[in-house]
Amino acid sequence: MAMGLIQGKIQENPEIDVDLTVVDTFVINLRWPTAKERDALAKQCTEWKRGQPDLNRDKFARAYCKKVITGWSGMTAAVLPKLGIVLNKEGREGVAKIMEDNDGEIPFNINDAIDIYKNALPERFANKIKEALDDVDDNFEQYIGHVEGK
Repeated sequence: MAMGLIQGKIQENPEIDVDLTVVDTFVINLRWPTAKERDALAKQCTEWKRGQPDLNRDKFARAYCKKVITGWSGMTAAVLPKLGIVLNKEGREGVAKIMEDNDGEIPFNINDAIDIYKNALPERFANKIKEALDDVDDNFEQYIGHVEGK
């Protein structure tokens, strides 16, 4: 049997990066997951309960964030309330110290990104990420120029 013209020549993981302005100067760096990667995430985070598939939302949030959020800039204490997040006193003091040591910004940390994803108002964070990545799906041809030749 003859091999197809594209068989074995599909780029498995094209690296398409998107910068998303969430609020004010807060920009997150995203990596677009392929359909294959999304399917693997869903499968990895699905548990069976009473014979029915059930997505473990906590496990999914962690795996999804690790897959798609690659960095950020412009994260400050002033951004958090705009996302619907309020820190306790200990958190405020810790963030103030970190910002003091990092030119007024909270440096990227994947665990902080996961907590923000899980606790921010969805329409102010998680939904924006989904919409940005959906835009890559909907306008793939415009984004593919960034990865051709890799």
